Amino acid sequence: MFRDWSEPGSYQDVPAQEPFSDSLATHLKLGYYASVSFINAQIGKLLNKLQELGLDENTIIVLWGDHGFKLGEFGQWSKHSTTELDTRVPLIIKVPGAKVKGASVDGIVDLVDLFPTLCDLAHIPLPEPSSDGTSFADLVLSYEGVGKKSAYSTIIHEGMQGHSLRSDQFRFSAWYAKYSINEPSAV
Repeated sequence: MFRDWSEPGSYQDVPAQEPFSDSLATHLKLGYYASVSFINAQIGKLLNKLQELGLDENTIIVLWGDHGFKLGEFGQWSKHSTTELDTRVPLIIKVPGAKVKGASVDGIVDLVDLFPTLCDLAHIPLPEPSSDGTSFADLVLSYEGVGKKSAYSTIIHEGMQGHSLRSDQFRFSAWYAKYSINEPSAV
């Protein structure tokens, strides 16, 4: 299910209706890529400063986003759906002493797993009551393991609740009218 309004349509000089013209789409993509390039440069400055101060071998660095983003795919922009593009997020972790550096892992994790993972990596016991998440420190340190069997995501938007379950092979999404968070009615 897609939303019927345009988040970028609330920006100056952007029409409320999607899809956008090719020239506007190109302009918006260039702006998005510029913002990614800018934050990349800032991260580089941070990493360089940590190295300069001798803190890089004693600091765990985590970079993540809170949602994915569409750049015109499906004729839509930004987020607010249960598609792979909206629910998959960037997650980069640098840990001193990791066996492999600069590699990617295909294991499934949830953002709720970050807290127990960071506790594991920093050798800090989980406080009680503990998080609902599960540590994926083994994936970070040795790239061994597969992570979780599935990841769950949800969105509440415009009177609807979208729920999605992602396994290594499939995604299942369902949308419900939002009458009550505890008792959704099927649409």
